[in-house]
Amino acid sequence: MTRASFHTGYLLIHVLVSLWAAMLGKTTTISSHKCDVHVDHGLRNDTLANCLGRNLRAVPADLPVTTTVADFSNNDFRLIHMKQFLFLSKLRVLHLRSCNISYLNKDAFYGLGLLEVLDLSSNHLRHPSDQIFKSLKSVMTINLSYNRDIFGVSLSTSLFEAFKDLPQLTELRLDSCGIQSFPLPALHPFRDTMKNIDLSQNNLDTDWLEGTLNICPNLTELYFVNKLDSSFVKNNKATYSVDNHSSIRTLVFRPNKPQEIEHLVFKNLSSLERLILSGLSNSAFMIDTFNLRKLKLQDLQQLQILDLSRNGAYLHCDIRRADYFKGMPNLQELRMSYNRLYSTNVSVRIAMFQSLGNLISLDLSNNLLFELPVGMFDSMVRLRLLILSHNKLRTIPKGLFRNLKQLHTLRLNSNSITIIQDGAFGGLVSLNVLEMRDNKLICDCNIRLFQQWLERLDNKDSVEFCFGSYSTNKIPITEFKPDWWQCDNNTTKVAVSVLGLALFIGLIAGIVYYARWDIRFAFVVRFGWQCCAKKPKDADVNLVKIFDAFVSYSLLDTAWVAAELIPNLENDEQFNFRLCIHERNFLPGNSIVESVEGAMDSSYSVLFWITENFLGSEVCDFELNLAKTKLFEGSIRSVIFIFEKGFDKTQLPQPMGIMMRHCRCLYWPDMRLRKRDIFWKRLKLVLLENRDEH
Repeated sequence: MTRASFHTGYLLIHVLVSLWAAMLGKTTTISSHKCDVHVDHGLRNDTLANCLGRNLRAVPADLPVTTTVADFSNNDFRLIHMKQFLFLSKLRVLHLRSCNISYLNKDAFYGLGLLEVLDLSSNHLRHPSDQIFKSLKSVMTINLSYNRDIFGVSLSTSLFEAFKDLPQLTELRLDSCGIQSFPLPALHPFRDTMKNIDLSQNNLDTDWLEGTLNICPNLTELYFVNKLDSSFVKNNKATYSVDNHSSIRTLVFRPNKPQEIEHLVFKNLSSLERLILSGLSNSAFMIDTFNLRKLKLQDLQQLQILDLSRNGAYLHCDIRRADYFKGMPNLQELRMSYNRLYSTNVSVRIAMFQSLGNLISLDLSNNLLFELPVGMFDSMVRLRLLILSHNKLRTIPKGLFRNLKQLHTLRLNSNSITIIQDGAFGGLVSLNVLEMRDNKLICDCNIRLFQQWLERLDNKDSVEFCFGSYSTNKIPITEFKPDWWQCDNNTTKVAVSVLGLALFIGLIAGIVYYARWDIRFAFVVRFGWQCCAKKPKDADVNLVKIFDAFVSYSLLDTAWVAAELIPNLENDEQFNFRLCIHERNFLPGNSIVESVEGAMDSSYSVLFWITENFLGSEVCDFELNLAKTKLFEGSIRSVIFIFEKGFDKTQLPQPMGIMMRHCRCLYWPDMRLRKRDIFWKRLKLVLLENRDEH
């Protein structure tokens, strides 16, 4: 059971059960003049009476006798008379909190033999009779908290007789009752049953903590938070030790006069799960400081929650003994806010947290920390919540959070952070919440990487701001748009970019130039030869073209025509070129002049295979001159010269040289396949250009 108000929790459970039962149709409402009463037909068939805050002066007489849970809190009873609850003999839970009660008749609770929980907190009780609880044989919880001076300054043995005959009593709350002392032997009747005791906010000597633990070996929760700066008691022990208790699970402790305790030791508490230690510096405002070397926490194997907040604590020790939490392997939550860790040496600060491999939550807020050394959080691989707010951090160094891959929430509010180093948040792959309000981040070029990282983070609930370089105006970090040219010296980047672009364009141009004939030919193949065919001129509209080209060559070069030219052009099934070869297409009986002229008129182009044999042939010379005439007349569309490999163009006669300037010239390449392939593509493109487009 926690320190939270137990009666509220108990009533809440009943309310929830009642709501559940009402949803299922298992609740019956009973009429009462001043209270809300209903029957829960659920788990325990309870009758609940809610008389909270009704300004009652006495218990309503019309409550059902079957009532089992009654809440009379925040009324004005003042006095509880004899047998006032007698007709409610089935009560199991009774709340009388804040009812201005100052007097209880010794038989006030007569007849409540089934009562399990009694709450009399926040009243004005003084010196109740030692017979007040004698009839509560089943009571397990009694809460007398916030009854100032209920027992006077000393809870005597005779007053403890009020609890003596309560065999089921397991929880006793006496916090804020002004007690300065009580006889420890008075606890002996409860040594086997007592589980929870709250003695907080009294003026008890620290010795009572050790005595209570020794007398009640089955105690699971003990709250012993004393008032600070009490002048009523004095500790005489230089070393104070709490050890060898096997059942205590929750211990909340603040000593009286802590400056008189040189060493405080907690060890071998095998069941302890929650330990809260405060007020070790003896100052509510932490004017004093406390060296954690004075606090020995040893062999707390089951400890899960440790609260060392508000102690003004720091650690000065040899680096070999700096691993402060090594005896707590299962620690999951560590609260160290409002301390003075800034005065701890950086190397000690790294070492003191190195054994916290199972830690899930860490609070280091309000420690006046100016810097966080890289490596401080390296061991906390399971950490999900890290609170570093309200310090004086100026920067977040790169690598600080490198091992926090499970961190979900990071709070850096109210620091003096101006710079976040590149890669500072590297490793935070699971981060969902980042809070950085009230810092001094500057909106300049250095924040751009953090800005990009922040935009990727789903952090809609928190808007982080930075300040302009020349103004105090706040700007949302995600909306800051720095000038790219202003932020960096980009001359090198621009030069490299331009050079790279030029190289890229040059490379593309080179590739295009190298494959220009392949590209043109592929284009023709893709869209058809009609796309590059010429429109017929008026002069040749009426001419009937049968051949793509008339081939002029020396009879001594027939082998090349038959082996290369004809197979590569006429066997092309896609374009179906037709060549006029005099050996094959001239009709017998016609003169050579008529045959050549008729062949040229029936062809789009004239193709000359130029070799040394060609230059020595009179027929070829005639065909060349005739082709020149036909070209100028428009009877043919082009003249194509193909020179054999290694042909010396200086041997050409001058008229042919002049004619070459107005005609297509191709050169028969060597045996390389690539060059031959390009040659045939170029020749085919020339022939296709001269065809009609229809």
